[in-house]
Amino acid sequence: MPRHDLPPNPVSGLHIGSVSPATIFLSPRVEALSRWWHGQVDQRHGLPLWRDFDITDHRSLAPYLFVVETPADGDFRFRILGEQVINMIGRNVAGELVKSRPSDDYGHELYEYYREIVTERECRMCRGTLDFVGSEHRRFEAIDCPMADDAGAITRIIGVMDYIA
Repeated sequence: MPRHDLPPNPVSGLHIGSVSPATIFLSPRVEALSRWWHGQVDQRHGLPLWRDFDITDHRSLAPYLFVVETPADGDFRFRILGEQVINMIGRNVAGELVKSRPSDDYGHELYEYYREIVTERECRMCRGTLDFVGSEHRRFEAIDCPMADDAGAITRIIGVMDYIA
């Protein structure tokens, strides 16, 4: 069933891409998380571990940060959203599931995007225009980075979302 509290697709002009250490970002906050994640990959020779992320090392990113759990059942759950992320999307969705939905529902596209991050085990970035209430026609940039547990399973996606000019 489509969600009536969101437009059919509250993000327009969406550009999704792979992320490498050479990716040029428009948001310094998004770039900061990318640099940290790729630095961890270089040190570990593999995916960063969730236990290695310490928010006190990233205080300036906290309002722009979000964490999505990747439970074994295949759905995704928003776990943590910084204050600026909540302001950008118009409400706190912590605890809500992102499930596979009908293709005309916004959640379907987000589900497929997260599924690709988990499957490919790589960061993805996106840019577009938000059309959530209070954020109408504001351009944004975001990065979504997979984080593993000690066994190598991806248990979370950590990201930063920021407005851009």
